[in-house]
Amino acid sequence: MRPRSLIGRDQLLWRVRRQHVADILHDHAALLRLRSCPCRDRRSTHHRVRGVNRLGARYRCPVELAVDLVGGKWKTVLLARLKERPHRYGELRKLAPGLSDKMLTSRLAELQELGFVARVPATEPGRDAYALTKAGERLRPVLDALYRYGLEAAADRAVVIEEAGSPLTR
Repeated sequence: MRPRSLIGRDQLLWRVRRQHVADILHDHAALLRLRSCPCRDRRSTHHRVRGVNRLGARYRCPVELAVDLVGGKWKTVLLARLKERPHRYGELRKLAPGLSDKMLTSRLAELQELGFVARVPATEPGRDAYALTKAGERLRPVLDALYRYGLEAAADRAVVIEEAGSPLTR
């Protein structure tokens, strides 16, 4: 909307500026649709919001970084299951029945990206498994401590833990 006080030459300049801005926005929107704009962040919204792959991010406490890396309900559950032994995708899906396929795929991809989990190719097609990497193995004491704490908290609060599939081992 243009100001009413503009007349003549000023009115024309206002229209030119407005059209120029519209052209710039239109061109930028087209570039974004083509995914060729240099300002386009190629990560998913989840990655931008959650901060996955924030290189050079600053933390005020090491615990904050650790929670950012392995925090969340499903990442730790998947890591705890993979601590037992390598599992195939279908096995992991059965071991975490409350986890949707989309979320399982997403969390496994994040754990791979973070370097905690690797996809191990099998001799037969379609039999690939997921296993902990060296970085993932370094989480074993943390996962053991969480397991023990969960058992103690369940006993203190009279909570029944129904483990799907095989029981978690220490």
